[in-house]
Amino acid sequence: MRPRERLIVVTTDTECLHLVSGVRAQLPYVDAEVYDSSSRAMHALQHSPCSVVVSDLSNGDGSIPVSDLMRNAPDTPLIALIDTRERERIIEAASDVLFEVLWKPLGPLDLMKSLREAISLYRLRRHLAHAKRSVQRLEGLLRVAHERMREVQHKQRVEFERARWAAAQSCVLSHQAIGIIQARLRAREEVVAKYTAQLDHATVAAHERLRQRLREVA
Repeated sequence: MRPRERLIVVTTDTECLHLVSGVRAQLPYVDAEVYDSSSRAMHALQHSPCSVVVSDLSNGDGSIPVSDLMRNAPDTPLIALIDTRERERIIEAASDVLFEVLWKPLGPLDLMKSLREAISLYRLRRHLAHAKRSVQRLEGLLRVAHERMREVQHKQRVEFERARWAAAQSCVLSHQAIGIIQARLRAREEVVAKYTAQLDHATVAAHERLRQRLREVA
């Protein structure tokens, strides 16, 4: 079953609200939440993870501060909505945390395309974070196994011959455990490298798309 994705939209624009209704229909796996102020949106964001944030920078109180978003949801892509009559505000929006800029009035296809790409990026970041946590757990297991092996080797030097034989068997098992953990660790590191490469590609593409939009309005 496809996981649910959470979308937060900050706007009071009637046309934007109409497009959000279309999102609910075309992306049934997305739970869209609409807020009329940045303070309410940030409060909701602090209590539960969010896949994408769409912030209407042309709305009086629709702009979520970039610093607040980075602090509370650093992996969440931010899509900025800006009125073409307020192009100078793009300077404020042009930040590393910004995923994309969409000019108002919006086209439904543009919004859907941006949302799908932003959700894909968020999922990629989430998979990468999960893979890194798995690597950290495996590294912890590996350290414990090494410590256990050293303890067994120390006992081999001080115990009687009979105890040494039993300790030797435990040491063999420890070596086998280390081999298994190392193999899993290598596999997880390959996953991390894969997701990192995909994330870098997606990030470069997003930045290139943003620079293209900036050149269009220059």
